[in-house]
Amino acid sequence: MLTSYLTTSNPTQCYGCRACEQVCPKNAIFMKPNSEGFLYPVVDAMKCIDCGLCYKTCPYDNNAQMQMPLQAFAFQYNDEERLVSSSSGAAFPAIADYVLSQGGYVAGCIFNDRIEAVHVVTNDIVTVKKMSGSKYVQSDVQRVYSEVKHLLDIDKFVLFSGTPCQVAGL
Repeated sequence: MLTSYLTTSNPTQCYGCRACEQVCPKNAIFMKPNSEGFLYPVVDAMKCIDCGLCYKTCPYDNNAQMQMPLQAFAFQYNDEERLVSSSSGAAFPAIADYVLSQGGYVAGCIFNDRIEAVHVVTNDIVTVKKMSGSKYVQSDVQRVYSEVKHLLDIDKFVLFSGTPCQVAGL
């Protein structure tokens, strides 16, 4: 049942967030790119135990209740260097700088050596600076959700930056 549910290449039924892959207790799910390079889950039926965690975790099928914001804020970081190298008033680097100053970690998207958009988790300011600015492509979250969960389990402060579906996946 779940095997056929997850072996889809229909982009209207999957965000490619990898939440199903990372929650699977048997590592039965892997992501495979379609002809356009977007990632979709595929299940190894020999490993799958039909526990349903992938389905329960899927943000596509379990949309959170949408609410209108009660407040809105305008923001601009007063660090000129960070402001010009970022977007949206440099809110991300300002929050990331605070999290790092508190001994925390930041999860976000960078371009790797092959110029692929990938998510990483770090407490290194040089890597965090690479996260600034919009990437305009789907990023691969790799095993970041699992890393974030581990850090939270050991009481670390974590900032996660990503698309709405990636946040929902986390």
